[in-house]
Amino acid sequence: MNGEELQDLLSRYIEQRDLLGYRHTHGGILARFVQDYAIEHPGESIKANEVLEWITRVHRAPPTQSAILSALRGFLRFVKAVDPATSVPDNHLLPSPRRNPPYILSVEQLQLILHAAATARPRGGLRADAYVAVLGLLASSGLRVSEALHLKETDVHLRDESFVKRNSRSHASCLCIRRPPLI
Repeated sequence: MNGEELQDLLSRYIEQRDLLGYRHTHGGILARFVQDYAIEHPGESIKANEVLEWITRVHRAPPTQSAILSALRGFLRFVKAVDPATSVPDNHLLPSPRRNPPYILSVEQLQLILHAAATARPRGGLRADAYVAVLGLLASSGLRVSEALHLKETDVHLRDESFVKRNSRSHASCLCIRRPPLI
């Protein structure tokens, strides 16, 4: 497959993703891969080992390499529909990112944090109350910081002790019931 055909497939792939509502997360990486592959392997079908070599050529953190592999796998599946000789690398060929386990605060630690937030300066302003409210909401609801900060007045239902979580990490909305107070 020559460079022009590969570039055309990339344009069509990005257009398809746009129509389906996906975000542009790795368009630059895909374009760089197509450009490099067309120069280094003119007229050849894409091979999995060459894809892995391209990803690992530049020193990157394992989570970044894994994300690039995931983006390339989507594009290569699209290419494989046109060029069956294209091989798509397996998802687990690079080390997967390891996340640290979450740290669970004890009741005493949470009380200390809320007390420190209540004494925030300037005294008499709203900052201290806002900190206590947001930290208390995070502790009792399990929301992420960005989700708590994006809550709107219409999302909170005080009578039902529930709220609507919009545009979460998975871009879905859901109704959440507030947990009983921790303190």
